[in-house]
Amino acid sequence: MDIAAQLQTAMESLVTAYVTACANPKPTYSVDGQNVSWGEYLRMLQDGIKATAELLGTFDPVELRSQML
Repeated sequence: MDIAAQLQTAMESLVTAYVTACANPKPTYSVDGQNVSWGEYLRMLQDGIKATAELLGTFDPVELRSQML
């Protein structure tokens, strides 16, 4: 499997996790002194999606050409 295909698979996994997290939100809570923040989890997924999208963009460069008349 090539790198672009692996990144695409990672992107699909991140988006699936994000959609699931948004559909079933949980409260922020603490257990035995350990904090679990649902907002931080969503931000982590968003950041992962953005970073993976940028990496995928390096494999599909866009060239813009224009012509002046």
